[in-house]
Amino acid sequence: MKKQDLKVLVAEVQRRIMIGTYVLSSGYYDAYYLKAQKVRKLIKNDFDEAYKKVDAILTPSTPSAAFKIGEKTNDPVSMYLNDIFTVPVNLSWITSNFYSSRCRC
Repeated sequence: MKKQDLKVLVAEVQRRIMIGTYVLSSGYYDAYYLKAQKVRKLIKNDFDEAYKKVDAILTPSTPSAAFKIGEKTNDPVSMYLNDIFTVPVNLSWITSNFYSSRCRC
Protein backbone atom coordinates (compact mmCIF):
# COMPACT_ATOMS: atom_id res chain seq x y z
CA MET A 1 0.00 0.00 0.00
CA LYS A 2 1.33 3.41 -0.93
CA LYS A 3 2.01 5.95 1.79
CA GLN A 4 -0.62 8.34 0.36
CA ASP A 5 -3.21 5.55 0.27
CA LEU A 6 -2.48 4.74 3.90
CA LYS A 7 -3.01 8.40 4.88
CA VAL A 8 -6.44 8.38 3.21
CA LEU A 9 -7.36 5.14 4.96
CA VAL A 10 -6.24 6.46 8.36
CA ALA A 11 -8.24 9.66 7.81
CA GLU A 12 -11.40 7.62 7.08
CA VAL A 13 -10.93 5.47 10.18
CA GLN A 14 -10.48 8.61 12.29
CA ARG A 15 -13.61 10.17 10.75
CA ARG A 16 -15.72 7.12 11.66
CA ILE A 17 -14.32 6.99 15.20
CA MET A 18 -15.13 10.68 15.70
CA ILE A 19 -18.70 10.21 14.48
CA GLY A 20 -19.17 7.26 16.83
CA THR A 21 -17.68 9.18 19.75
CA TYR A 22 -19.96 12.14 19.05
CA VAL A 23 -23.07 9.95 18.97
CA LEU A 24 -22.14 8.27 22.26
CA SER A 25 -21.22 11.53 24.02
CA SER A 26 -23.32 12.79 26.91
CA GLY A 27 -26.68 14.17 25.86
CA TYR A 28 -26.83 12.01 22.76
CA TYR A 29 -26.73 8.60 24.45
CA ASP A 30 -30.48 8.36 24.96
CA ALA A 31 -31.33 10.01 21.67
CA TYR A 32 -29.21 7.72 19.51
CA TYR A 33 -27.73 4.73 21.30
CA LEU A 34 -30.83 3.39 23.03
CA LYS A 35 -32.94 3.82 19.90
CA ALA A 36 -30.23 2.12 17.85
CA GLN A 37 -30.26 -0.86 20.22
CA LYS A 38 -34.01 -1.22 19.68
CA VAL A 39 -33.57 -1.09 15.91
CA ARG A 40 -30.74 -3.63 16.14
CA LYS A 41 -33.07 -6.04 17.94
CA LEU A 42 -35.76 -5.60 15.26
CA ILE A 43 -33.22 -6.33 12.51
CA LYS A 44 -31.98 -9.41 14.36
CA ASN A 45 -35.55 -10.64 14.75
CA ASP A 46 -36.12 -10.22 11.00
CA PHE A 47 -33.04 -12.32 10.23
CA ASP A 48 -34.11 -14.96 12.75
CA GLU A 49 -37.50 -15.21 11.04
CA ALA A 50 -35.91 -15.40 7.58
CA TYR A 51 -33.53 -18.17 8.67
CA LYS A 52 -36.48 -20.26 9.79
CA LYS A 53 -37.43 -20.44 6.08
CA VAL A 54 -34.03 -20.53 4.32
CA ASP A 55 -30.49 -21.71 4.99
CA ALA A 56 -28.65 -18.81 3.38
CA ILE A 57 -29.27 -15.28 2.16
CA LEU A 58 -27.19 -14.06 -0.79
CA THR A 59 -26.88 -10.35 -1.48
CA PRO A 60 -24.27 -8.11 -3.09
CA SER A 61 -21.69 -6.55 -0.75
CA THR A 62 -21.77 -3.15 -2.44
CA PRO A 63 -24.10 -1.38 -4.86
CA SER A 64 -21.27 -0.49 -7.25
CA ALA A 65 -17.78 -1.52 -8.28
CA ALA A 66 -14.86 -0.62 -6.03
CA PHE A 67 -13.49 2.88 -6.36
CA LYS A 68 -9.84 3.87 -6.20
CA ILE A 69 -8.37 4.67 -2.79
CA GLY A 70 -8.77 8.39 -2.18
CA GLU A 71 -11.28 8.84 -5.00
CA LYS A 72 -14.25 9.61 -2.73
CA THR A 73 -12.50 11.43 0.13
CA ASN A 74 -14.34 14.65 -0.68
CA ASP A 75 -17.67 12.82 -0.67
CA PRO A 76 -17.85 10.74 2.54
CA VAL A 77 -21.59 10.14 2.15
CA SER A 78 -20.92 8.36 -1.14
CA MET A 79 -18.31 6.22 0.63
CA TYR A 80 -20.72 5.34 3.44
CA LEU A 81 -23.47 4.46 0.95
CA ASN A 82 -21.10 1.97 -0.66
CA ASP A 83 -21.21 0.03 2.64
CA ILE A 84 -25.01 0.01 2.74
CA PHE A 85 -25.48 -3.72 2.04
CA THR A 86 -23.17 -4.72 4.89
CA VAL A 87 -25.05 -2.72 7.51
CA PRO A 88 -27.96 -5.09 8.33
CA VAL A 89 -25.77 -8.14 8.88
CA ASN A 90 -23.30 -6.14 10.99
CA LEU A 91 -26.06 -4.61 13.09
CA SER A 92 -27.67 -7.96 13.75
CA TRP A 93 -24.40 -9.57 14.92
CA ILE A 94 -24.83 -12.62 12.74
CA THR A 95 -22.07 -14.47 10.94
CA SER A 96 -21.50 -13.47 7.33
CA ASN A 97 -19.08 -14.06 4.48
CA PHE A 98 -18.22 -11.63 1.71
CA TYR A 99 -16.86 -12.86 -1.61
CA SER A 100 -15.50 -10.95 -4.56
CA SER A 101 -17.54 -11.31 -7.72
CA ARG A 102 -14.28 -11.82 -9.58
CA CYS A 103 -13.37 -14.77 -7.41
CA ARG A 104 -12.24 -17.72 -9.51
CA CYS A 105 -12.75 -20.27 -6.75
